[in-house]
Amino acid sequence: MQFSRKFMISSMIVLVIAAVFWQTGSNEETGSMENAVQSDKQDKAFESLNKNVGGKETPITVEAAPVVEGDLIQQVSAQGRVYTYQKATLINEVGGRLVKFKARDGDKVKKGDLIAEIDDHEYRLDYEEAKSNYLNAQAEYVTFDDSLKILDKERDDPEDQMVALKKKLDDGLISKTDYERQKFELELTSLRKGEKRAEVMDAKLLGQSRSALAKAKLRLEKCSIYAPFDGVIFDIKVSQGAYINGSTELALLVNMDDLVVKAKVLESEIGQVFKDRPARINFTALPGLGEIEGSVEAISPIVNEEDKTVDTIVRIKGTHSGIRPGMFAEIKIDSQIFKDRLMVPKTAILPRDNRKVVFRVSEDNRAKWVYVETGVENSQFVEILGKDTLAAGEMVLTDNHFTMGHDTLVKISVKK
Repeated sequence: MQFSRKFMISSMIVLVIAAVFWQTGSNEETGSMENAVQSDKQDKAFESLNKNVGGKETPITVEAAPVVEGDLIQQVSAQGRVYTYQKATLINEVGGRLVKFKARDGDKVKKGDLIAEIDDHEYRLDYEEAKSNYLNAQAEYVTFDDSLKILDKERDDPEDQMVALKKKLDDGLISKTDYERQKFELELTSLRKGEKRAEVMDAKLLGQSRSALAKAKLRLEKCSIYAPFDGVIFDIKVSQGAYINGSTELALLVNMDDLVVKAKVLESEIGQVFKDRPARINFTALPGLGEIEGSVEAISPIVNEEDKTVDTIVRIKGTHSGIRPGMFAEIKIDSQIFKDRLMVPKTAILPRDNRKVVFRVSEDNRAKWVYVETGVENSQFVEILGKDTLAAGEMVLTDNHFTMGHDTLVKISVKK
């Protein structure tokens, strides 16, 4: 009995040991098989890669731009609105029936073109009456002038009397006091009987009638309303045939060819803005128009207290369809100009080890990194200090190069 128990225990130990050895062998065999499969996959992948690229190094497609040498221009940005200096509401100055209105909304007119006419019959009669009254006044004045000439012949010449009085003073026949008193009396007599009298009669007989004629002529002329400048008619407020009072608004006239932008430049940046500097203008409402050239025409001497900006007038060069007064605009004005600087696009600069790196493209199309020091910059370019690091005309990478290594084979993509 005891023997049987020992035999059973021994058998179980043998079986356990055998099972352990069998499991170990099985795992080793399985691992060997998995390694073989993985190795086979890798071999096939490399075989596929070599087959696709012919066993050669594949270049990385990148974008590049040349190193340039020239003026680096910093700019001041601002926003503003389109404004025209020539915008006027056409108003008639005399009342009457509107017998003609020769324009419609959107019509283009030239300076001097007839826009409207008021019935002028009554005003023409007033003019003819004033003209007749003036002719009668002229006839009366001629009669008065003839009688004045007769009187002039009968009296002594005041100038001769003045000469004789002066001779008495020089000869010591009268005192200085008597001379001044008699001279004053002669001047008064001359004014009463001579030129002064003629001026008074001219004002009395001709002045009022002359003034009345001029006013009647002016009212007659105001029956016709002409365009004061080239422009476009819009917002017509009257109808032909209607009776209108004086000072009635007829229509709006706007010159669309004389446009500027009133830009608001920050007070902190106005010291960098100068008259006649070039500017570039973009209209958000007209994306297809692109960037328009302009120049600074005037700078306000006053700072706006509300928003701390300075009004700056930017003249739009040329004429462009679609631009309208009141339209919003974004402006960039050339401010500081740095002459003869070596520059690269800002996107070419990368940080590496707390320094700045540029990848230049070698003759064999490999990206070679170069440590650089930078100077002034604007929204597009950065100045490269030390012309021994890069040369004008060399190509530098501007895209897809952030994780690139030195000496990587590259292929430059050309933008269409």
